[in-house]
Amino acid sequence: MFAAVYQPVLPMLRHLACVVVWLLAAVVQPVRADLLADARSNSTAAVLAAIADKVDVNVHSSDGTSALHWAVYNGNVALVRALLR
Repeated sequence: MFAAVYQPVLPMLRHLACVVVWLLAAVVQPVRADLLADARSNSTAAVLAAIADKVDVNVHSSDGTSALHWAVYNGNVALVRALLR
């Protein structure tokens, strides 16, 4: 009886969950892109501000690079230390 009642609702709930995840990703993604762009351009102040705002510093771009990769590439020791903390 339980399965018969809730069977039609399950696809709708799955769809709703996908929409919620998609919307959350759309909201979070610009922050991640800003962090990676700031690290790529060696903007120490901007990355440190993002760290202070509790932005996830472990995100990766589509090619797999992270803020830490860019800090190392740019030779920014202070930023590397801040990202590793």
